[in-house]
Amino acid sequence: KACKEVIDRLTSYFELSSMTCVSQMRNRGNFDFDDRDRKSLDRSEEIFCITATEAHFQGDVISDSQQSDPNDNNNLPLEGHFLIDAFVECTAERANGNMRVQVNLEMYCHTKRGQNALDKIRGRMPGEVGRTNRRWRRMSKKADHQ
Repeated sequence: KACKEVIDRLTSYFELSSMTCVSQMRNRGNFDFDDRDRKSLDRSEEIFCITATEAHFQGDVISDSQQSDPNDNNNLPLEGHFLIDAFVECTAERANGNMRVQVNLEMYCHTKRGQNALDKIRGRMPGEVGRTNRRWRRMSKKADHQ
């Protein structure tokens, strides 16, 4: 249940940030997950991955009205300025009944604009996914008063 909640929050955050998400099971490969809570480790297992790209780059042709700068899309791959792979893994259940969920991000950027966007997305992610930032605190406080 905790894993699904984190997946839903990540997907929601990416979509609110004008990204398109594709969710799938992917081979874990040699990713450097923290294995402190694992009894056995199988590097070939598949784990849940959310791949996020810029929404306006989805589709075959980008119209001029979708470009903020005419040179914006020159020589870019299909995913646009950046690509995010968020691997979500439930590693173990704690003694208090809480599940430990780990998210490993792989981010690729093709331009300086992509790097700036990734920095902004990564910086806001803990507060949005953990629902600890100002927006979520206000919503929680508002819900408590009703």
